[in-house]
Amino acid sequence: MAIPAGSKGGYFGPLRETGADLVRFASDLPYYQSAHRLHTVRTLGLYVNTDCNLACEHCYYQIANGYRAAEGLPADRLIQRLAPALDTEVLLFAFVGKEVFLPGPRGAAKTLKVLEFLADARDHGRQLRLGAVTNGTHLDRSLPSLEGIRLDFLDISFDGPDAASHDALRGPGAFERSTRNLAKAVTAGVASKVFVASTLYRGNLVTLANILDFHDRFGVNHFSVMPIVAVQDDAQSISLRDLLEFVSRRLPEKASALPAGPPLQVVVDIDSYMVARQLDAFAALLEGTTVQLDDLNNVVMRRSLGRLELVLRISLPDPCNSYGCITHDGLYFDKGGCLFMKKGYERHALGSVASTPVDALIARHEARAKELSDRRGRELFSDAASDLVNGAEHTEFYSVPQLA
Repeated sequence: MAIPAGSKGGYFGPLRETGADLVRFASDLPYYQSAHRLHTVRTLGLYVNTDCNLACEHCYYQIANGYRAAEGLPADRLIQRLAPALDTEVLLFAFVGKEVFLPGPRGAAKTLKVLEFLADARDHGRQLRLGAVTNGTHLDRSLPSLEGIRLDFLDISFDGPDAASHDALRGPGAFERSTRNLAKAVTAGVASKVFVASTLYRGNLVTLANILDFHDRFGVNHFSVMPIVAVQDDAQSISLRDLLEFVSRRLPEKASALPAGPPLQVVVDIDSYMVARQLDAFAALLEGTTVQLDDLNNVVMRRSLGRLELVLRISLPDPCNSYGCITHDGLYFDKGGCLFMKKGYERHALGSVASTPVDALIARHEARAKELSDRRGRELFSDAASDLVNGAEHTEFYSVPQLA
């Protein structure tokens, strides 16, 4: 299952060149899995809290689903339990929610204290990257602290280029507050890359390409898109054909109409099993390009379309995509929150960092990922994450929206 929108910050160099086009990479996946150790955990997503000031209609992180609010680990305790991860191969610590900069001890205060700890480790020679995802409405209060931390990326969520489309999902006034703070974040230079991170759904399919106008309005050069694709009986979903049209026609047409200026990057996240369903079409879109791997084991394909760099970031299924996460209450999962955030999630964790060293949990994750990768071979590319982990854990607990 793809990581929540924007939570990997694009890609990070240096890129490793596989020399393979998309079809060959999918066919020879076992070789690349082994040669590049794609089972290695390189990213830890940190779910700081269960609190948010918005109630977005498309949010998978809902208390109503059974993912209950709790005090969670306080900042000092979380820092203590995270410290052993600095001796592993984890490179990115991504703060992904629920709302990491919500004022208070369970939000911004906790986020900033943990970020400062990690930034200190980085400044003393530990190679690592720091990023955060936010709805942006309260970001201004944290900007002075973030200037000292120097994030590698900051993703601010926008679901449309204007108030009507954005506020339709997030509530009245959200667009005005978030754009104001987006401009402040870009001006302050709080991150190497400030991304506008968008969910692509039926309601903004026609208009979302206009988000590229944020460059002229706010100085943004980086954009990420997470599509809600082909969900049965879901009024918000789009089809794979819609997605292909968006990336092959709507984005390039918008980019070609922009005035001359610096290059713009759009990263589109999609699960490998979706690519497998339309492999020939995606291969045609990316003809002449090859699969590359960054230092987080992101599988990326890049295509230059004039001023636009289109990046397809293809996520292999959990738990084989180099991503682990720690919940607000200290549970470690080898899968994204889209899978586990519902009633009874506690029973399906690999363990708790409160009782088991996090490096041991990461090792457990990597062992299972390697075993599943070896077992599934090239079929892994077309596996849906829920099918893979349900089979591995002999359960029917996990579910992702099925393609229509």
